[in-house]
Amino acid sequence: MSYARLNIWLRDLNCCPKNVWKVELVVKTCGGEYLVDFNPDVIDKLRETYPDYKVDRGNRNGETTIYIRQSSFIPGIKHLELDIPPGCYIVRAWVCWGNLWTDRAVVIVGCGGEACVNLIIPQKQNCIRDVLIPVAIAAH
Repeated sequence: MSYARLNIWLRDLNCCPKNVWKVELVVKTCGGEYLVDFNPDVIDKLRETYPDYKVDRGNRNGETTIYIRQSSFIPGIKHLELDIPPGCYIVRAWVCWGNLWTDRAVVIVGCGGEACVNLIIPQKQNCIRDVLIPVAIAAH
């Protein structure tokens, strides 16, 4: 089967590429089937493409995700490339740059084609709360 290349950019409200240190990517067909369910080798391909990142199958609020995290806590993920079967997809991501879901994007890719989606992070917050509050409660 011939694949298509999907480029995914994470951007802030000013449309500037935004570095994050962790992203949980949701890619599903317009019919609702998750990419990792019908094409599980996407995880292995991403591990080969991004050997410095931890890449796994994940779950966020009932959504099947592709979990991608840098080995360091210095934000550096702003762009990802996936090889996917041709079709119509809905793409969104949960990012650790505010613990937020990005906007959704619809993309249609054909055999051997390339497409690009830009996912906007809706507002800036900080995910340090998810670390400090449990630590403070446990220390109390």
